[in-house]
Amino acid sequence: MIKPKPHWICAYVLFRDEKKLKLLRILKKGFRHCAVILESENHWLYIDQTFFQTEMRVWPKELMPLDVFKREGWMILKTNPPPFQKENVFRFGWVDCVSVTKRIFGIKKWGIYTPHQLYQFLN
Repeated sequence: MIKPKPHWICAYVLFRDEKKLKLLRILKKGFRHCAVILESENHWLYIDQTFFQTEMRVWPKELMPLDVFKREGWMILKTNPPPFQKENVFRFGWVDCVSVTKRIFGIKKWGIYTPHQLYQFLN
């Protein structure tokens, strides 16, 4: 069976301050949470991993969700789309916003544990 490759035109990593969880106060202000938006020819895909759940939303291409996220205080970093990953390698680790974002983009570098470290790596 041949699996179709997703065709992402562009990708965005979103960063923001998170005030709901007091534990996150130890992280750098403005970089306490991250999420991903992937853009294809027909739609936008939003992926947000929290401590409690994975939230995914799909919007039609006509809508521009980036404007909404900017108004809500997210800092948006435009980046290259994630590569198609042939291998399915098991990786041990936490399931948090940074690790999920790293997996989406195929980032295997050690030492990236916080949203600010991820921002510095991508920027």
